[in-house]
Order: sequence, then structure tokens, then C-alpha cells
Amino acid sequence: MKFEILSKKIDSLSWHEAEGYDSNELLDIEKLFDININNDLKNFLEKYGKCSGGAIGDDSFIIYRDAKIRGHLLAQLDIIDSLQEIGEWDMVGSKPFLFAIQGETQYYFLPTNGASKDKVYIYDDNNESLSNTNSSFLETVDFFLDPLEDQNREVICKASVLDF
Repeated sequence: MKFEILSKKIDSLSWHEAEGYDSNELLDIEKLFDININNDLKNFLEKYGKCSGGAIGDDSFIIYRDAKIRGHLLAQLDIIDSLQEIGEWDMVGSKPFLFAIQGETQYYFLPTNGASKDKVYIYDDNNESLSNTNSSFLETVDFFLDPLEDQNREVICKASVLDF
């Protein structure tokens, strides 16, 4: 999936202005989370990193949760610890970026370094297993889009992983 296609879809589902990160904020995120931001992740964060305009909620998509820096760092460290516990050292070295949690047990992350950096992985906390979704970051974002009929138009999920 191309970013332009997903962007049109997100914009068609949105009822509020989207907000992204500027280049300095992206550098801060890279340093803070020890990740590499490029390609589709960069395009998405530049346009929708703080707010999708309502097309994506924060139930699963944790980058929109108002958890402040501490909460986002703890979630990031949690996925790294979980990968270490199951011996997935290559995945730890891939500088994973956790962006969604579904059902409180399935952690969606994107490796941001190495050979596996273009596919999203899921760590399942229930059975302590790792699986490759074989989906790109953009395809996974598309999966998390809220259909119009389910949206609460009173609620806009807007947050920054850099907020104190």
C-alpha cells in the first residue's frame, strides 16, 4: 500500500484536522526511543503522528494515548524486555517501535533497523510468541482505521509521545 492511498482513506474518515511531528520532533523521538524513523513510518508520523483527525482511536493505537513520555517509554521497554525473555535478540537489535496494543496482550511493533524493518510483528503476551504479520506498517495502520459508524465524533485522540 502506498502512503498516498492510505492518506486519502484516513482523510476521508477524519472529521478533525490531522497533526504530525516536525523534523526536529522526529529527531527527538529517534533519540528518545533509540529507533530509526524513515520511509512509511516517517511519512505517517509527519502527517498523523499526533492526531489522525479521528480516523484512528487510541484503544489500540497507543501513540495517540495521552500517556506522556514516561508511559510511552515504559511500553517501549516492556516490548524489548519481552523479546529478550523469549531470546529474540535479533529483534531487540532491530530497534523495534511499539505503536499498537490489541486486547492488552498483542503488541504490534515495527523493526526500524535491519533486514526485517519493513514488516510489522506481533508479540503475543499470552503465549510469549512472536509472529511476522507479513503486513507493512501502512497495511497495519489501515487495519486499525475506525469505520465511520463506530466513531464517537465527540472524541478526538490527540497526543504526543514527547509530552511531559
